Amino acid sequence: MRSSKFLQAAALLMVAKSAVALDITADFASLGTVYQTASGQLTNVFAAGYTDVTANFEADANYAASILNKAIGVNFSPVVTFTLADLTSESAVGDSSVTSLDANNRTATSDIRVDSGSSLFFVDATPANNANFNMTSKTATLGGGQVNVSRIGNAVTGGPADGKYDLVTLFTHELEHSIAYTTAIPNFETLAGADGTANRNILISSAMTGLSSNWLLPIISTSSHIDGNVQSGLFNDTVVADPGFGDSQRALLTAAEIEGACAVNGCNAAQ
Repeated sequence: MRSSKFLQAAALLMVAKSAVALDITADFASLGTVYQTASGQLTNVFAAGYTDVTANFEADANYAASILNKAIGVNFSPVVTFTLADLTSESAVGDSSVTSLDANNRTATSDIRVDSGSSLFFVDATPANNANFNMTSKTATLGGGQVNVSRIGNAVTGGPADGKYDLVTLFTHELEHSIAYTTAIPNFETLAGADGTANRNILISSAMTGLSSNWLLPIISTSSHIDGNVQSGLFNDTVVADPGFGDSQRALLTAAEIEGACAVNGCNAAQ
């Protein structure tokens, strides 16, 4: 992991994928046709006035996976299955679960479910284009250097993403849970401690980042999320933070959470 990869937000989209790197495969075999209502709900059941958004749904998932693939240099190949499910009882927009590990205790397979209950979504036909959001970026002094901790924007008022959850953001969030931020991955629990542990954090080592000193990425004590409340909300714009993003927002992958995911998966200084 080269430290220059982490110091500027723009670099996240320009890092060339190494010959040996993360390679997420999105599996849509069980997805079915995805229809969207006029208000923005997703469903597998067709009715008059619904729009088939399957191709754009899959494109958003593949785009989110491609950014993570470019960012993390460790060689493993998780297969992530995408489906719709009514998550109203969970009060969730989406969820993920690791279903198997590989020989190195990294994710081999995972399931991601997207709410087909009451949630409203922005399904982006051009996921690499952020024109429907007013994007901002910021860095923080961590480990003796400047590390990107925020790439977020509010939806353009009255635009197609206004009042809806951004699917690119949701996929990035759930994919991060699938490959790193979950106690289903043994090294996450080794680094952060089990759920319920007070003052959880992941040590981001200078040996991995190339920065001058170590720094700590805070993890919520009761769930596998970056803690968005501590340090005056410093990390709340990371995609996998809690409370984190809301509707009418796009949050993109930050250097801080890449470093956390790399620590969990055993990146070295060249990855």
